[in-house]
Order: sequence, then structure tokens, then C-alpha cells
Amino acid sequence: MIEEKRLHVRVYTKSTLHAKAYIFDYGTVYDNKGRALERSEKDIAIVGSSNLTCWS
Repeated sequence: MIEEKRLHVRVYTKSTLHAKAYIFDYGTVYDNKGRALERSEKDIAIVGSSNLTCWS
């Protein structure tokens, strides 16, 4: 994303910031017949102060 100029990084210096960023790549998404879908979204990012938790 940096090479493609799609990621912008900012530095926060006003006080302490305990932020986290999670960046996900959708990969190929398929319809119910197994055909690859064309998507306008390529990635998604979530920015916040919470920890990412997975349940199985």
C-alpha cells in the first residue's frame, strides 16, 4: 500500500496515544456458484484503541 501511495501515515505528538491499526486484505471473494466476484474494495483498515479478539 505504501508503494502504491494508498497508505498515509500521521504522527500524533500532542499526548499519549495507545492506538492500534488492523489492516485486512479481502483476497478473492466468490459467489454461491463459485465464481470470483469483482469488488471495488481491495482492503479494509480498522483504527481504534481496542484489542482485536477472535472467538472460535
